Amino acid sequence: MNKKFLIILGILVIVCVGVFIFIAQSRREVTPPPFSPQAPMAPPVRPSFPQSITRSQPGYRVDLPKQQFPSSLQTVTYSQPPSVLPQAILVANALGLRNQPAEIKGSRGTLYTWQQNGETLTVGGEPLEVSYTFYRSSQTPIGTQTINSDAVAEQFKNRIGLTMPVVLLVKKATTLYEPTQAGAKETTNTQVATTQRTDYNYKIDGYPIYTRYPSIPALSIQTNGDRALEQFNAYWYAGIKKTESIAPIISYEEATQRLLSGEGALLAFNPKDPPLTDIPQKISVQTSAITRAELAYYYTPGNTILAPVFVFYGQGVDTKTNKAVDTLTIVSALPSEH
Repeated sequence: MNKKFLIILGILVIVCVGVFIFIAQSRREVTPPPFSPQAPMAPPVRPSFPQSITRSQPGYRVDLPKQQFPSSLQTVTYSQPPSVLPQAILVANALGLRNQPAEIKGSRGTLYTWQQNGETLTVGGEPLEVSYTFYRSSQTPIGTQTINSDAVAEQFKNRIGLTMPVVLLVKKATTLYEPTQAGAKETTNTQVATTQRTDYNYKIDGYPIYTRYPSIPALSIQTNGDRALEQFNAYWYAGIKKTESIAPIISYEEATQRLLSGEGALLAFNPKDPPLTDIPQKISVQTSAITRAELAYYYTPGNTILAPVFVFYGQGVDTKTNKAVDTLTIVSALPSEH
């Protein structure tokens, strides 16, 4: 009797152990992947478009195929220096300009200007701008020897301490000029050209930075045939940086609807032709056909966050002259609820 009881008890123990192992394996929890928190949403800052520009608005036609854009952009911040003068003095000292600057106050903010031995330096405005000129007479043609404008730009930036680690310098255009009695004239002949000008745009992670004046390059340098720097102009977003937060972006379709409903801001006619700084009233375009669109950052003076915008490039015809006209129009890329 005791032997049978022990056998039955052993069988029950084995069964119980098997059931326990089966249940344990069935209920084994799958180890979750490492927690990866989403980037925090940035406080929305809408771009403020100039009212004097938004009054002039053509109609638009969009025939582009469906475009794909990201649903968010990394937030970029920039704060104008509380006092421009100390930074301006550092630039002046780096160039050997030791005299007292002239102070000029205007719609662009306060400007500080030095003039000494043919050199002129102006620092100020918002965003901060550096302008340096030192014209020297040169009859030496550019010739076949290419001027490395990238190296010249970097050397001068390093000389004056102009640094923006998150900003990439992207070459926009190079133009040659020949001297004439009426002044400098654009040419493609390197044997008669004595001046070379190179314009650049700024980009962050592939997205350009725009201000209300897209015709003005973010940075430009001018050199003569003797390879001497004659002119340097640049916006200086000192302290510009990317943050860990992101900004939500509307779809391309919604941005297009905003454009068609008149919510865009026309920033420029013929944006490739500087030095336009506003919409000339004599140009009248009824319809602009959009040829390209892209995402960009837009800087509004007084805002510390660069606003994401859609940029629409178009082509139309001036109703007064019947000449082709390029247009550049932007719309806010932020959702309506923000």
